[in-house]
Amino acid sequence: LPIEFYSDFARVADDESRHLLWCLQRLEELGHRYGDMVAHNLLWEGAAGTADDITARLVAVPCVQEARGLDAGPKLTARLVGFGDNRSAGIIARISEEELAHVAVGVTWFNEVCKATKQDSKACFLDYVTKSVPGGVLRGPFNHESRAAVGLHRDWYDVSPPTAAAAASSGQQSNIGAQKTSQGGGEQTRRRMRKN
Repeated sequence: LPIEFYSDFARVADDESRHLLWCLQRLEELGHRYGDMVAHNLLWEGAAGTADDITARLVAVPCVQEARGLDAGPKLTARLVGFGDNRSAGIIARISEEELAHVAVGVTWFNEVCKATKQDSKACFLDYVTKSVPGGVLRGPFNHESRAAVGLHRDWYDVSPPTAAAAASSGQQSNIGAQKTSQGGGEQTRRRMRKN
């Protein structure tokens, strides 16, 4: 893999360490510390289960686990605002915004690895999900707009039967994703990350 791969993910790791520090600081402000509350370890399980397969790792971590942040972040932010916790909401909103670039980096490198190994990206993605995700499908709700903006195509992750509105929306989002991809959307996001 080229040096840019490692540089991109070093920047992602740097961002993630900052995100953790923000969360640890906020927990302390609220009178808690890491480990006081039950949390899942799906990210670690995904990383451990794909330790020997770079393509599977790119699906598991940025394209599945971090992409869930695109779905959940805005909703969690709204809930925190509703509870009057604007400080926590601001932290989650900032993290969610930065996750867009992380997922874009993952999608870009996933596509590059698939291209280099002569694999179809969609088929490879779906194969991993079928084998590795409980039930063989990703569960919504999904933030289709954010996912399209980072290059995750709806037909990769959403297997729900389309409604008339969803089908129309999917067509529009596919066009948005295609336009961004043809204009270098994922590459532009990666370049922005490199500058930061």
